[in-house]
Amino acid sequence: MKGVGDGNGRNGTHDYDRSFTIGAHVETQVNAPSHTMKVYRNDKLVRTMPIDAGSPNRPSWDGTTAVIDKERAVRMTSCSVGIAATRTAPTTMI
Repeated sequence: MKGVGDGNGRNGTHDYDRSFTIGAHVETQVNAPSHTMKVYRNDKLVRTMPIDAGSPNRPSWDGTTAVIDKERAVRMTSCSVGIAATRTAPTTMI
């Protein structure tokens, strides 16, 4: 950081060494027309699973999304998008 400006006219006066570890690269690719989802960990396919990709009257959003989060479990429900869950349409845990 020595000599690096902070944007307010001040410069760093010391250099620092820091080590850190980051987690695995996890990527999920969804193919709505084929109703499939593929999960990759460090560029290796670890799972392919069927998905519900909406319907003509309730289509799924389409496009690229970056999701950066760290959770042990995430409960995804139809309620989160305004569709009530019932026994015939249960929630999904991923």
